[in-house]
Amino acid sequence: MKKFIRSILLAAILLSAAGCSFTSPNKYQSVMPNAVEADLSGYNNIQSTYGFMEITSEDVISSIGNKEINAYIFMGSINCHYCQDAIVEVQKQALNHPLTIHYLSIDKIESEDSYNRLVDVLTPILQTNKEGKPVLYMPHLFKIENGELVDGHLGFGEGYDYSDVFTNKED
Repeated sequence: MKKFIRSILLAAILLSAAGCSFTSPNKYQSVMPNAVEADLSGYNNIQSTYGFMEITSEDVISSIGNKEINAYIFMGSINCHYCQDAIVEVQKQALNHPLTIHYLSIDKIESEDSYNRLVDVLTPILQTNKEGKPVLYMPHLFKIENGELVDGHLGFGEGYDYSDVFTNKED
């Protein structure tokens, strides 16, 4: 009888342990190699820079095709009214999903050549102007997964919370 009870207890312990799982860290918590703490001082409604790392256009360009890169990138400008509101919502999502947001200030693009090369790599997710040329409109939030552009959202409107961009479609 003791062996039977011991067997039942062992089986119960094994079954309960089988229900446990290890959750790996969010791959979007990693930081791109040249990222530095973001300077968001020009944004009025942001309380801290928590969750944001600043990158350059060259960092974005070199990340496309690099299978080691998984990142959310927010392109904006302190001079853009919609960016002022959108960055607050993006930060809320970063806090809710613990992840890092890589911030690219359009105001700090290094040169016209850098701008043109950035447009070239981001063309699949960009809208076009009246002449049919791709343009960096803001605010723009996009995702790079294993070095490929996989998702993005342009703009910001009242009541929009960006949560659809941060939802992992494979889950």
